[in-house]
Amino acid sequence: MKQNNMVKRKVNAGIWATTLLVVLLVMVIVGKFNLKESTDISYVLVNQKMLTPTTVDTVANTISQEAKYKGSTVDIMLEYQGKYYPITLEDMAVSTDIHTILQDVSDRNYAIDHKEEFLGKFIATKQGYYVAIQYLFPGIADKIEAINKEIQVEPKNSKIVQENGKIVITEEEAGYGIDTEKLYESMTMAFYEMPTIHLSIPIKSIEPTITKEDNQLCCFVRSTFSTNVSDSTGNRKHNVSLALEKLNGLRVEPGQTISFNEMTGPHTKENGYKSAIVILNGQYTDGVGGGVCQASTTLYNALLKAGLQIDQVQKHTLPVKYVPLALDAMVSGSSDLVFTNNLDHAITILTSHTTEDVTVKIIGEDMKDITYETRSELVRVLPHLGDKIIKDEKGLYKDKVLFEGEQYRLSYPRQGYEVKAYLEKYQNGTMVESDCIRHVTYQPQQGTVVEGVEKKPETLQPIQDTVDPLDPQKVEDVSVEVFDENKIEKVPTSLCP
Repeated sequence: MKQNNMVKRKVNAGIWATTLLVVLLVMVIVGKFNLKESTDISYVLVNQKMLTPTTVDTVANTISQEAKYKGSTVDIMLEYQGKYYPITLEDMAVSTDIHTILQDVSDRNYAIDHKEEFLGKFIATKQGYYVAIQYLFPGIADKIEAINKEIQVEPKNSKIVQENGKIVITEEEAGYGIDTEKLYESMTMAFYEMPTIHLSIPIKSIEPTITKEDNQLCCFVRSTFSTNVSDSTGNRKHNVSLALEKLNGLRVEPGQTISFNEMTGPHTKENGYKSAIVILNGQYTDGVGGGVCQASTTLYNALLKAGLQIDQVQKHTLPVKYVPLALDAMVSGSSDLVFTNNLDHAITILTSHTTEDVTVKIIGEDMKDITYETRSELVRVLPHLGDKIIKDEKGLYKDKVLFEGEQYRLSYPRQGYEVKAYLEKYQNGTMVESDCIRHVTYQPQQGTVVEGVEKKPETLQPIQDTVDPLDPQKVEDVSVEVFDENKIEKVPTSLCP
């Protein structure tokens, strides 16, 4: 029997390496080995006999001693293209939980038929080499991963881009990196043959996940939408363009959900945004990122016309000039534009800008004879709330007003609007569906007039008011019978958020 055991100990290094370091771990993971009592380590491992509690300590000590000896004497040097990567003892802390694993095996005491056949198949798949090295030297995987990051070249996916206004599909390029399966196999084999391991790092090709052929299925212009920025300030144009640039080339897979804020934010100076006018609580004020809402609104309308699913959208406090009522998409710290690609193929978002306009194109599968259009419908006009007069107690407007009775208009009162927006689907030019996608109300606003607070010297002549404050508008003065959306007093683009 002893001679038979010696023969089995000299089975090729692959089986010895796998059985010594792997089988024990596999017994726990797979839960299928049933070992018989023995104090002979090779007999236990190779013949897979039952391990009883009385032999757990013996076997554990034997494996631990051999592992520690090997670990203290092994010298590993990996080489790639003339550069050497030593792996030191610090990189290979020997595992100390062998006893726990053996005890677990003993406690489980599972059985399996055709054990030798199963083990042979397990070894043949070469899974054992990776598990063995990982288990014996837990830190070595991190070291090899660090080497791989230095060596590897990431594959380049094919992309859909825009060049001089034309849609172009780029070629994909394969990358390469460490073939860890082959490396672990070589290391395991060498580990049991010699204390010094000098190996050339095996390399494998890494194929791109998106090919030119893939993109040829979804390279059609589904929609194009533009908004005007010609009368915007320089900072505002910068913010609109910057936000859209962060979206340029974005590929969205089927079922994937995208948040505008996550893709373009945070809208801070640190992230490249500049100060421009924003609307806060119905008032104009300076704020970093002013104009970003025009970027989100332009994207929103392009998504609608491409037939994409809108999950979250919010209107502005006031109507904005660059889109029809109820078709704006305000974003802020608490509001976002969120959409999902509900199509069968990926889409790509392409953006561009000039001094006059910003544009979003949605590229995807061919819509064939289907198109989408949006329509804004006024339900009613809400009377404005007249003016409120505020005293310039803090002297914020001394350049405008100073004495009592002197007034300056900061803003005009604005009518409110109740509006519905529709998305209409056309097939070969005939409308086949019409869905009300939004029903919103822009609340009426008060105007603001500021007045001075200082006493007027008696020597000054009485002054004539420069402002005639407006009273709240009456309902009977408001009509939608003759309604022209172009005459709505919207927020000028230069002041839009």
